[in-house]
Amino acid sequence: MSPASRKRLLRYFAEKTPGFNSDADFLDNADFHGQDLPLLPGPIKAQPLAAVLQGMIGLAGKEVNALRGIDTGRVSVDTDLAALHPATVGLVEIDGMKCTEAQKSGLLQKLGLDVDQGIISKTPMRFRSWAIFPTREKNVCFQFLSSLGPVGYLQVFSLDADDATVETNEEAYEKIKSVTTTLSARELEHICIERGGRR
Repeated sequence: MSPASRKRLLRYFAEKTPGFNSDADFLDNADFHGQDLPLLPGPIKAQPLAAVLQGMIGLAGKEVNALRGIDTGRVSVDTDLAALHPATVGLVEIDGMKCTEAQKSGLLQKLGLDVDQGIISKTPMRFRSWAIFPTREKNVCFQFLSSLGPVGYLQVFSLDADDATVETNEEAYEKIKSVTTTLSARELEHICIERGGRR
């Protein structure tokens, strides 16, 4: 996508984001450069979108600094590099080996299999503590994101991360959904803000 297309996407997302400064002069502080075609395989709009979101972060930072009397200048986003950020995991080298080579050689297994400390693999409820669920409102969803504290996060919603009666990821999804569909997205968010994730 051309720089003009990225600017168009920036304007669109700025206008749709509550509280974000969508003034055209302000948005013109973001410069996009990079190849027109994606570097990585995948959806053609993934790279421009990643770049626009990086630009929005830079613009928000510019505004915060302006409140402190600091002029940070223009925001410059390399669309090629912005797209590589989410793919960083696949770009890793360990002792000169690409990630896939390190996996085939057994090196990754030697580092330990429980790298997530049981967060994803220990129980289906923990696994589903990172998922998108429907709410009481039609066509409105809410994202559960327990981060590294699924036990406390699920407790906030009176759910047990280690519930032995839940045997599959599908059952866990349905159990959590039985809670989310009784509340609006706003109510779920309020619960998260008010109670936080107990750790």
